[in-house]
Amino acid sequence: MANLTPRLTLTGTAASFGSAVNLSVDDTLVVGAPFSGVSRISISTSIQDISTDLKTTQAEISFVYLKNTDSSNVITVATGGDVLFADLNPGEFMFFPLKGTVGLKAKANSAPCILEYAYFSRT
Repeated sequence: MANLTPRLTLTGTAASFGSAVNLSVDDTLVVGAPFSGVSRISISTSIQDISTDLKTTQAEISFVYLKNTDSSNVITVATGGDVLFADLNPGEFMFFPLKGTVGLKAKANSAPCILEYAYFSRT
């Protein structure tokens, strides 16, 4: 077991949002196997599985980090049932909890590109 500390900081000026945005939250997650250190995978324009080692029961949670490293292409993220739920523009990233039986897939929208990822299982 290990501790993982996710931290989110959002800041913005009053001129952009009507009032200043200044939000910072963090948490301590206890994680263990299976896990993946930061890795990269080539994503094609056909939807492909990227969750071969995630937790396998619905009650189990994996924390997933994804980043689109491409400079011009969008990566679409989907559940294992091919339900599209997010677009990552070039350079964008996300970190979220994923139920074990949901699965995770991705596809590049216009040309193959590299998806950076990591996942950590809640213990």
